[in-house]
Amino acid sequence: MGDKEGLTQRVKNLRINPDALDKVVVPEVGVEVLNVDGKRNSLQIYASITDAEGYISPNDARKGLTVFGKDYETEARTKPGAHPNIDGLIKIIELGKEIRSDVYRRESIKMHPFSDDVLFEAAERFGTPVIVYDEATIRSRMTALNGAFSWASGGFMNHIAVKATDCAPIIQMAYEAGMGVDCASAKELHMVKAMGIPGDRIILTSNATPAKLFKQAADMGAIINFDDPTHIEFFKRKIGNLPEVVYLRYAGDEMVGGNRIIGEPEKRKYGIMIKDMSSALEQLRTGGVSEFGLHQMIVSNELREENLIDSAAHLLDLGHKLSMDSGIKLHGIDFGGGFGHAYRPEHIPLDERKVAEGIRKVFEEKVAEGMSEGVKLKMENGRWLTAESGILLMEALHLEQKPGGKYIKVDASGNDFARVEAYSCYHHLVVLGKSGNDEVYNVAGPKCENSDHWARNRLLPKVEVGNILGLCGAGAHGRMMGPEYNGFLQCGEVMFHTDGTFEMLTRRKSLKDQFAKYDFPGSRFAHLARIEE
Repeated sequence: MGDKEGLTQRVKNLRINPDALDKVVVPEVGVEVLNVDGKRNSLQIYASITDAEGYISPNDARKGLTVFGKDYETEARTKPGAHPNIDGLIKIIELGKEIRSDVYRRESIKMHPFSDDVLFEAAERFGTPVIVYDEATIRSRMTALNGAFSWASGGFMNHIAVKATDCAPIIQMAYEAGMGVDCASAKELHMVKAMGIPGDRIILTSNATPAKLFKQAADMGAIINFDDPTHIEFFKRKIGNLPEVVYLRYAGDEMVGGNRIIGEPEKRKYGIMIKDMSSALEQLRTGGVSEFGLHQMIVSNELREENLIDSAAHLLDLGHKLSMDSGIKLHGIDFGGGFGHAYRPEHIPLDERKVAEGIRKVFEEKVAEGMSEGVKLKMENGRWLTAESGILLMEALHLEQKPGGKYIKVDASGNDFARVEAYSCYHHLVVLGKSGNDEVYNVAGPKCENSDHWARNRLLPKVEVGNILGLCGAGAHGRMMGPEYNGFLQCGEVMFHTDGTFEMLTRRKSLKDQFAKYDFPGSRFAHLARIEE
């Protein structure tokens, strides 16, 4: 197949939905790519290389040229004007700097499950900032995930990652749906124990684990997922006998892949390398372990079904081989929680049914090769279950002009939802009661840090002071990461129920919460803990 003939497939591999886009405009190099026949490949390429802050860098432009292919690039260089969209990428490379790229997105792809009326009511009743969840969306996702893997003969259980959300009512919903929990700390174990979740539904996956935490998990009857061979010996020395069933976290050092969130395999701090697996299993065998499980999380927020299936295939194959070599029964395979959420309207969402079907085929192949069909399948998805259901509401306090352009200053900070600030990633923004791509804005919070931005160079409807904005995809991996920087108080959480009622799930943090750290015997500043707002 020639270079030009492969363009369609290369563009398809970008997983960009052109129906979500009107056009992409790069003013400095004179590029305007419309959503019309003959231009949609260029449209998808430009959208894919525009970063979360609305720029195309020279490296991004090179990636775009790679998708167009060498034949088209050569033709563009020898016949200037023949391929203006390729010319634009060449200009960006020659300029040697990042260039602003305006992506005009269509509003036909709705990024949250609420009506504006519901969100206006939530903002009025509970104030801003506040995170609102949709019960129906969460329950639908839980049902869909369980149903997709209902074929697993040994049983399937998703252990919702508490690091994705520690909101107890949501964890309770997952438990009632037949799910377990994945914990990493003493606080998380204490919470789920107090909620009445039994040990056989709990996995402890930690990577710098004190003896006290190991003992807490063991006493609860939780499954312990060892991150390193030295942890096994540490457990035996500090705690005593190993449990009958334990899991081993595989580092994935033989695999190619990963991403910037969880890390490339060679840069990752997690897991047991393949060369150390035999010694780890020997420690389990001599320690009286009767069954082991294998765990791995190769990616985070993955939208490509084939990557998840390939990772699962490798893990199933490795688990079966290690069981045969060690003579220890394979209890289960834990694929981690890599199911992703499409944060941008143009990103094609993950199809959980395709992933489940792909894993089913691999599982059946392993059973045919001698693996027990009673092997349990586990996952630790949190983001996929709850991200879409949540929206962070914030009020526009000020409209300002700065050297970097027009600014909307809002009352929500990265303390309320830290993911955007931590990763400089894209979350879609909406303005309640308005539509359109009228103005390019920067949207920023009140913290004394320039990282406290919700969006840079983002096309939005014309905004006025007092308008309510919504940050979509705020249902997971954000509030849990929120710090207390500058003392801006973290917002509360609210559920919109299927019967049309609201329920406050967590309250906004108070000054008393922040100053409670001074409340201890002998404290010279205990009076601060009595401050009232």
